[in-house]
Amino acid sequence: MARAHTEEAINAAVGIMRKARSPAMARLKAIELILDRGWGKPVSATAIATMDHSSPRHLSSGELVDALIESFGGPEQLDRYLCAAIDEADDRFDFHQRSVCC
Repeated sequence: MARAHTEEAINAAVGIMRKARSPAMARLKAIELILDRGWGKPVSATAIATMDHSSPRHLSSGELVDALIESFGGPEQLDRYLCAAIDEADDRFDFHQRSVCC
């Protein structure tokens, strides 16, 4: 149900951002929301500090997925990235069967 209101919610946030009379904190929050939805949240310092960048081999599958989700700013952002990578690979290598992704 929430996804059905995405466009309206983003438009409302844009309206708050553009309205000069909106309180500064409301405008900053709207800007943050728009940027996070458009570009993904930045990787947290905690995620960077806790990951062993030398090798992910010590992580379980679940830990690896959790780390990827956190580093991409959420499951939707990771999904978009993976779908784009699959589509690019399809185009680049001219696979005969298109991916079911996206």
